[in-house]
Amino acid sequence: MDMLNLSILSEERRNILPSFISWKDEFYLAGGTALALQIGHRESVDFDFFSSHPFDTEKMIKRISILFGEKSFTVTQVEKNTLSIILHTEIKISFMTYEYELVNPLIKTEYINIASVPDIACMKLSAIMQRSALKDYVDLYEIMKIYPLEKLLSFTKKKYPTIDSTVVLKSLSYLDDIIDEPLIYQAGQSKPQLNVLKLFFQGEVKKYVRTII
Repeated sequence: MDMLNLSILSEERRNILPSFISWKDEFYLAGGTALALQIGHRESVDFDFFSSHPFDTEKMIKRISILFGEKSFTVTQVEKNTLSIILHTEIKISFMTYEYELVNPLIKTEYINIASVPDIACMKLSAIMQRSALKDYVDLYEIMKIYPLEKLLSFTKKKYPTIDSTVVLKSLSYLDDIIDEPLIYQAGQSKPQLNVLKLFFQGEVKKYVRTII
């Protein structure tokens, strides 16, 4: 686990990591926490696990009950191939089937397998087409310090062959519906202001468009 930025997790969240080995071979961690564990930019509180295969939610609930105790968690969502719980009154853990293929191999650690930054970027770009969440734009802002927009669009087309890149670009450059939310950056770093994000993404989209005209 030395390669991970564990300081982005609270002590209670760090303490439950070893338990995740129970589903290491079935689910991988993605989302904001998976990204923060890799690049260490901000604190993150949710664990979002994905599987390429269908799973039995009732059996999963029983497994969690055996692992943590049946009174230690509350089920907040259960649907076909989707399960969300709140553990110890504050830790949100979700499981879902996600059949899209990985762009890069999983990062294997002692207790969990983690989606690569390119895969997380693709999922974030897909997410902003459906919702306007500040955390997605903040995460993409940090990702684009590593990968240019052209590369991210290439990854996204590989992961989602039918995706409309024009819609992705529009979603990336339209931030008017975003509501500011508290995101805690790591020591020595500061959360980019909303106006900075707007200027950054609009500028990156314009630069990219000029290269393809």
